[in-house]
Amino acid sequence: MPIFPLDRGERPESLNPLNPYHYGLLAYWVFFRPSVLRSYLYKAAPDLYRQSGWSKFRGSFKVRGYRNLYLMAIASVVKCLFLLAFTFFLYTIAVNQGHTGSINSVLALSNTEAISASGRDFTGDSSLKVWDLERGALVRTLPANTSGINTIALLSKDRVISGGGDRAVNIWDIKSGDRLNSLQNHRRWIEDLAVTPDQKLAISASADNTLIVWNIESGKKLHILEGHTGPVNSLTLTPDGTQAISGSGDGTVKIWNLEQGSLVQTLSGHTAGVKAVSLTPNGEQVISASLDGFVKVWARSSGTEVQNLTAHPGGVNTIAVTPDGEQVISGGADGTVKVWTLNDGALRYDLTGHQGWINGLAITPDGQQVISASSDHTLKVWNLQEGSLMHTLVGHQEWVRSVAVTPDGQRVISGAGDRRLKVWNLTSGEEIPLKSVERTLFWTTLGFAVGAFFLWIWIIFATALILTCSFMALGLAGSVIAALVLALAGSFLFTNLVILNDLLKINPPYQQMFGAIAIDPWVLTVGFAIFLGIIWSVAFALAGRSGVAAFAGIGLILMIAVALAAFDANIIKDKDIASRVRFVAGISRGVEIGFYFNLLVTIGSLRLLFYPIEWIAALKPNRRGEGHPVFWDELLVLPLPNSRKYLLQQLQRDEKAGLHRIAEVCRNPFQRSVALSALSRYLHSTEYPLHLLYAIARDPDLMAYLWSPVSAEDWLGIPERRQVLLGELGLQPVKCGSDWLNQFAEDAIRVLTWFQRSHRQTPLTRFAALLYHFLNWEGDLSPLDWTDYKPTLGSLRDYPGGLEIIDSLTILARFAAVQDLSDLKMALETMSESTTAFYPGEGEAQMEGLGLIRPEVLSAIGHLAEIGTLVGGNSPVTDSEHRLATLAQATVALDTLEAEALASFVTPERGIFEQIIRQWRQLLLRETAATAKSLV
Repeated sequence: MPIFPLDRGERPESLNPLNPYHYGLLAYWVFFRPSVLRSYLYKAAPDLYRQSGWSKFRGSFKVRGYRNLYLMAIASVVKCLFLLAFTFFLYTIAVNQGHTGSINSVLALSNTEAISASGRDFTGDSSLKVWDLERGALVRTLPANTSGINTIALLSKDRVISGGGDRAVNIWDIKSGDRLNSLQNHRRWIEDLAVTPDQKLAISASADNTLIVWNIESGKKLHILEGHTGPVNSLTLTPDGTQAISGSGDGTVKIWNLEQGSLVQTLSGHTAGVKAVSLTPNGEQVISASLDGFVKVWARSSGTEVQNLTAHPGGVNTIAVTPDGEQVISGGADGTVKVWTLNDGALRYDLTGHQGWINGLAITPDGQQVISASSDHTLKVWNLQEGSLMHTLVGHQEWVRSVAVTPDGQRVISGAGDRRLKVWNLTSGEEIPLKSVERTLFWTTLGFAVGAFFLWIWIIFATALILTCSFMALGLAGSVIAALVLALAGSFLFTNLVILNDLLKINPPYQQMFGAIAIDPWVLTVGFAIFLGIIWSVAFALAGRSGVAAFAGIGLILMIAVALAAFDANIIKDKDIASRVRFVAGISRGVEIGFYFNLLVTIGSLRLLFYPIEWIAALKPNRRGEGHPVFWDELLVLPLPNSRKYLLQQLQRDEKAGLHRIAEVCRNPFQRSVALSALSRYLHSTEYPLHLLYAIARDPDLMAYLWSPVSAEDWLGIPERRQVLLGELGLQPVKCGSDWLNQFAEDAIRVLTWFQRSHRQTPLTRFAALLYHFLNWEGDLSPLDWTDYKPTLGSLRDYPGGLEIIDSLTILARFAAVQDLSDLKMALETMSESTTAFYPGEGEAQMEGLGLIRPEVLSAIGHLAEIGTLVGGNSPVTDSEHRLATLAQATVALDTLEAEALASFVTPERGIFEQIIRQWRQLLLRETAATAKSLV
């Protein structure tokens, strides 16, 4: 009976849930050395290891080694959840340092404080953020609506109002961050807001073609200003706050009386929608900018057109009036900024330099400079006195959508589609870093990277432990079920990774830190598929099915192909052409996705992900070659360079240890051919090859199972390591699988690795086949026919120890050939004639004395000769009773010989010896029965 293959080396008797190293050690066992894990489980409780089902699961809690694995599994899952929460917490902090949506509006609250408002992000959220410009810090975040903010306006030092996609005017307390009120009545989103100078009224302009006048204190709607036939895009108020001027997509400008809620007059003349309206500081003139490319100046009192400025081809996007009311600046879709004098409508400066259209303009309080914000990702500072460019502010990664200047004219604030607020020094044109924000971002993103790294490590640990616990509780079925569960969990994780990847890409701090290594969705898909393949293969490898594990991915492909073929054959009907076309298109896509995805699964099953690293390690292992992956990766599939070289070196350095290494590598069906090729080369180059073959047959460690048995079939069907080594050396097919599926995989791998095997027959390979036959012949009741083996034995004459082997096996062959009790006298003749009887002319040859025939074997042969002499000697026994006594004495001697000698036999002669004893016992029983019958 083979012995369980226990792992060599120093291993902990029981893994400790409090030792992080043991988690990594177990993950290494699971993914690279599953035999060590099975050895650990067997050492922990040999009797429990052999059990299965509920009794094993219940009993596993009583064993410390098993119980600790359950605790480690729970601990690893808890650690994964903790690290997930930790990284999410850091991610949230970092994200809160900026907006998650495009910044649509910025407003300077004071010289040292500003507020920004964002549009909706991909989740629909938006926010307002208050910034301390002196410290460069985020003061607070005001979570706004779920539809984005389009505009903000200042109510007082401590309050602002916002409007956007939620169709409501929201009033905020800046200090507390609370929403004080939400004024709702619009049917569509709000485009612009204005507040009267006394801060009592707020006016909202909406895409529902109306304006609404609100009482801020009571929150009540005072008037609905109706008259426009298109969205109201822009709004401004007269200096006294009694009238509002609105510009609409219907191409008109309307003036409203706020107290009465009535229309004062309509200013018509534009041929396209009005994008912006403004007033001169004295309130006497209205300026409107339209998509028709014109800027018009109107007399507010009379409603007459004063100037018609042909401004920008493609449309005017924005306008601004200097504080002295003498100039108007326009920005258009043509990328130019134009400065006009209001008195005569003359073009003073045509400022060019932007490569995109102008989205916003801001004039400094002293009226000396204007800052333009463009879709080319830059801002430009222009000198209005000279019409020259002073600075180009470069730093945004997307369109710059809004710009503002602090009341002291020292800083510019800008917001863009890259979701980052930026502050600039207006004098130098340099960016003023938000230092506190940058520090927070640095530490949170660094912490996120570290947390994510450890999270991935603990996910690997948790995966290994879940597979381990499932395997040790339910065997192969448990590990396969665990793999399916992990596949489902992996699908959930994969989906969230895709989302997280998008989040990292759209959040500026993470985009800056991780942008260079941002993972594309197809890379995640490849990683997920390979993960499934690895998990699938490890699930089978844990149960010793390394061959099946490698083909698991291919099996998935075949199952999908069969399912799709069945669907195609049985569901799609020719009679429904339209449906058939749709189904065929769907199936074609399904085949394409399924086939390529499962090819990636196969890559995981074949462990190709590790191959580049292992290939490099194979080129430069440690000085003794023990770092070669063939020694530490039991699941290695593809051949690696230098594998045979270092296996051969192990044999040359220490033959016994090298044989053990060869046997361990043979557990892997993909690397078995390489290991046996190295052994064959060593066999044919060593000085004492027969000694090596007998060493293989005798080594107690090589009597172990080829790989650790798991199921009941394994305990009965797995061969010994020495059987595999001798059988493969003898070019004999060795059955290494314990069930049909495992054997099928082994046979397939044998075909795939045929070119790596040695197919040369020599006397040594034939003798190896003879020894393999002896090992398999043990217990066979049929006599051994030596006719076919005489040429094999004869070919050993020229090898050291060959004649000794011939002598030993010749004697045993003669004993095994006894057919009648009277022929036992041949024992003495055989002992004296030695090889002369079997190979005439060789009797005088010298015995090499290399110890190939162990003393106990020679002693047993001597005892057989004594029994032969006792029963069939030259002095006949005529007394029947004396004859019975002699036969009884011979039977007892034979039983004693069997009990004492065979118990210590580990050589191939054991099978022949058992056959001799069994045959002689039958002859003695037959003779005893005949003698006893003669006495009756």
